[in-house]
Parts: sequence; structure tokens; C-alpha cells
Amino acid sequence: MRHRVRDHLRHVKNIVRLSVVCTLGVLWCSHVHGCVPDKSEDAARDQASLKNVNMTEENESESVGDRGEFHDLYRELKEFRDDIRVEVSSRPEDHNDCEAFRRIVAGGERFLPFIVEEIRRGDFYLNQAMHEITGIDVRKHYNDQAGLGGEQHDSELWIRWWNGQSSSRRSADARND
Repeated sequence: MRHRVRDHLRHVKNIVRLSVVCTLGVLWCSHVHGCVPDKSEDAARDQASLKNVNMTEENESESVGDRGEFHDLYRELKEFRDDIRVEVSSRPEDHNDCEAFRRIVAGGERFLPFIVEEIRRGDFYLNQAMHEITGIDVRKHYNDQAGLGGEQHDSELWIRWWNGQSSSRRSADARND
């Protein structure tokens, strides 16, 4: 009995240590790369414009269904990522190696707005889904060969790409009216 309690306490201590190390790593990365959430007016405007994309009533009802389907799959993906073996991996592709991720990618373009929402919230592991769905190498697209910021930097490039796509769609919609 004492051995079980001692083993359990050792396990809890290791989890706490891992949490502290991960938190410190995130803070260090945020400081070095400046990848703290942007609370500026531009970020608020970008969020509002994403929510206000013009849709027909038909598309709106499809979007609600797509949102629910995406969030169910995303919940499964997060549960997969909660496994300690996945959490400690430094390889982004390990965080997406599950059926839920493959189904998100299979959802294609209809899931892109929801993927971008999660990337804005800090889930840079979804950069891989953006790449697989669009076929775009976002660093090459923006002629950003240095890629100094890693996945967080790529997330910023994907948001920039999405904002450009959104404004292009709104401009096309305005010309068609």
C-alpha cells in the first residue's frame, strides 16, 4: 500500500514538474518571439470581420452544422493531445496523429473558418491542417524563407493569409451586388 501511495505521489510530482517546465517554455517562447496574444484594435477588427463574413441564409444554416461537427472533432483532437505521451512531444505532427485530425482535414474548406478561430486562440498545431487543406506553403507564399518564429510565426502567416482571403471574398461580394 505504501509503495502505491509513494508511486502515485512521485507520478503527481512529475506531472507538476512537467507542467511548470511547459509553462516556462511557453513564457520564454512568448518573450523571445513576441508571440503573445494581440489585444490591439487591429486584432479586434480582424475578429469582428471574420465573424461578419456575408453569408446567405442557406450558408448560415450549413455553417452552424459545420461548426458543431468541427467542434465535436476538435474536442476529440484535444482529448487525444491530453495523453502525456503526446503532450511531451516536440514534433507538431505527433499532436495531430489521430482520426479526429484526419476528419478535420477531410472536412476541407468548410472547416477553415473554425480552424483559423482556433489558431487565433493559440493552437498553432492546426497550421498543419491549414497546409493540408489549402496545399499552400505559407512561408513560400509570403516569401518568408527565414521562418525564424517556428510554428507560432507560421500561425501569424496563416492568419494574415486568411484575412487576405476574407477581404477578397468581401470585395467580390460587393462587386456582385
